[in-house]
Amino acid sequence: MKKIVAVGLCALSFGLADGKFQEKSGVLVGLSMGAGQTSQTITVAGESSKTTQFLPAFGLQVGYKHFFNEYLGVRGYGAFDYAWNSSESTYSQGTESSSTSAMNVTANADVLFNAFNTQSTSYGVFVGIGLGGQFYNFKLSQAGSSEKLNQSGFYADAKLGLRAATESLGIEFGLKFPFTTVSGKNVAFGQDTFESIKAKQSVPQFYATINLYF
Repeated sequence: MKKIVAVGLCALSFGLADGKFQEKSGVLVGLSMGAGQTSQTITVAGESSKTTQFLPAFGLQVGYKHFFNEYLGVRGYGAFDYAWNSSESTYSQGTESSSTSAMNVTANADVLFNAFNTQSTSYGVFVGIGLGGQFYNFKLSQAGSSEKLNQSGFYADAKLGLRAATESLGIEFGLKFPFTTVSGKNVAFGQDTFESIKAKQSVPQFYATINLYF
């Protein structure tokens, strides 16, 4: 009987030492990089023209995550994202250059599900939403003069992706789906007046994030 108890205690202690990692609640600070595409539709004299532009992006997020058990958790965080790009074209009349930027400030909430845990790492998925504001800037330079157009409005997105987390570090790959448009009517742009202008991210934005956990 004593031998059985001793063997059982040894097995239990070995099992505890060989236990799987369980992600903990705590503060998170993250840095992200990604890429997306912005479409811009301008209407002048009843005719519309649409342009698209590739936009690299980076972001910063700070928040808190809470886990109910080893598999399920939630997190809330504030995020700042900035995307920018420029282009230049040469014509017989001269050179035309343009730049586009989009800045998003959002409050976000995600659900975290860890599907598989090893001794040191959890692997899972996340899904969430973000709400906030977007600030959109377009600059056009031609023939020695330049004009700027600034628009702002409500912003919202949905996101999903894959994640891996250790005790102090997390890595994520995700897709962000913006579903709001920044728009304006009778917008003055230099000597022209746009009847309407609409700008939005036209394809899902791919991004990768590194999180530090405290």
